[in-house]
Amino acid sequence: MVKIAEWVSRDIFEGVGRLCAYYAYLEGAVAQAIWLELQLVHDQGHPVTDNLQLVDSLKLLLAIHERNRNDEVVVHLKSLRKRVAALVSDRNLLVHGTIIFDGGYDGRSGPGVRWLVRRGGYNRKPQPVTITMINGLIAECEALTTDFNTIGRFA
Repeated sequence: MVKIAEWVSRDIFEGVGRLCAYYAYLEGAVAQAIWLELQLVHDQGHPVTDNLQLVDSLKLLLAIHERNRNDEVVVHLKSLRKRVAALVSDRNLLVHGTIIFDGGYDGRSGPGVRWLVRRGGYNRKPQPVTITMINGLIAECEALTTDFNTIGRFA
């Protein structure tokens, strides 16, 4: 049995883990903002947000603020929602995309063995996973979290 760390570079392997951690932190921040706005404690808030994807959580938070006529927050959340939608698409491709091993599927690592992901079916050209791609997604996750926290009520 081949272990993932044997055929994926350490930078890529750890980068995907960091991306997942940053993304989970952003999801948690948005969920807690919903709880705050609905005046729910932790045990009450979890059932409300547990099955929501990040974009859906932002839509809910946006709806709450639209209803309460918090115009400045609404403008900010709409801007964040667009950026989050782009991040989610790329993050999901990386984390959930079809993985193809360039150089064979015999479990051997070496020159030419790359981790590729495919978007949109098997007729599309696979894209290589690079540390640059991963670091860009991590940076956007960090920036989104910072921007989200600049809405004073959530910081």
